[in-house]
Amino acid sequence: MGGVVEPQDYFDYKKVGADAVMSATGAMWNPHLAQEIKKII
Repeated sequence: MGGVVEPQDYFDYKKVGADAVMSATGAMWNPHLAQEIKKII
């Protein structure tokens, strides 16, 4: 997968132009990943 395991990974992908960012393994290991990202936005 893309290696998105922490909020900063999400922002790095968006910074370089990604329209969407997906996480599979990262969300599996940290079920609160989406909440952590949303809290920063």
